[in-house]
Formats: sequence, structure tokens, C-alpha cells
Amino acid sequence: MAQQRSSHGRWKITMLAIALLASLGVTIAVISFVVHSDRPYPTEDPTATLRRLNRHTRAAHDALGIPNTQLSTTTHGQGVSVDPTCPRPGFLNGLRDSPDLEEHVVRIGESWMLANVKPGEAWSAAQRMRDTLKKSGWRVTFSAEGLNFFLTMQPPGANDSVSVSPYPGDRLEISAHSQCARYPDATPTGLSGEPELPRPTPPTQEH
Repeated sequence: MAQQRSSHGRWKITMLAIALLASLGVTIAVISFVVHSDRPYPTEDPTATLRRLNRHTRAAHDALGIPNTQLSTTTHGQGVSVDPTCPRPGFLNGLRDSPDLEEHVVRIGESWMLANVKPGEAWSAAQRMRDTLKKSGWRVTFSAEGLNFFLTMQPPGANDSVSVSPYPGDRLEISAHSQCARYPDATPTGLSGEPELPRPTPPTQEH
């Protein structure tokens, strides 16, 4: 009987220890989230960011290994994008349904649409790109396989993302996006107040 009470006591102590460890883990996770959500955005020249993204899309294009690629004649969505919807840092702001946005902070993107790439060829090319870039230190951050695939990779030494995905009409999109960053005060801006950026060279052109 005494042995049963002793075993029961040890079980209660073990369960209490597990509960305390779980509670501690949650507390640490919450503190880490609060600290990270309050960090200010880094400052970065948008033109330099765009040049870096252009190197990424060129590397992805070359790794696809598709000969004689051409851009789609549909220009919508191709080229440079500037996304100003970066939330203001702060834990409470992040909890809002519509967080306040941080001024002078943007996310830069570059997208290109390749033409005449059949679905089967596109998926094979994406796998080839994945395997080739992984050898150079890139890592896969998201992968949905098959003919309607979506592959996202992160280049080494950068927080940028590079994606490839098929589109109707035998098209294949290559896109690269930066994280949100504050642009310097001297950055030229257009009527919208967003940074003015040059059109980058398409990856289909010689470099």
C-alpha cells in the first residue's frame, strides 16, 4: 500500500514538472514573439535591393536549364513591384485586424513570365533548379509538387525569397521578393510617395 502511494506521488511530481516545463516553453515563445515584433525595420537602399533581387532571378532562370527562353508578351505583373503594406512594429499593433502601416517602409519585388513552357517541362525545370541551387547553399522554404507546383527558395546570406510557379497558357513565373525595409530619406520617390526604381534587365537577356 505504501509502495502504491509512493508511486502515485512520483507520478504527480512528474506531471507537475511536465506542466511547468510546458508553461515555461510557452512563456519563452511569447517573450520571443514580443521582442521580435518590436524590432525596427532595417534601412536599405531600394535600388541596391532590386539589383540583388535581379541576381536572384537570373540565378533561378539559369538553373531552370530551359534553352532559348522568351518573355511572355503579356507584360502585366512583370518587372518591379513596390509593396508599402508593412505593419508598424509593435506587439499590440500586430494583434489588430488592420495593423497600422509603417511609413517609408516597403517590400521590393521583381517578377518575370516565361512563355511557351509546357506544364511537364516546367515541373522538370523547377526540380532541376531546386537541385542546382541547393548545391550553392540555397534552401527550400516551401514546396508544393506536381504540375501545379509552387517552389520557394531562400538564397544564402539573404532574407529574400525566390519562387517559380506555372501559369495558364504555358507560362512560367520567376519572382523574387525582399523583406520589408526602410528606405533612406534621400531616396527618389514618385507621385505615389513610393521609391522610383529602374526597370531591371530580364533574365532572358545575356549577362
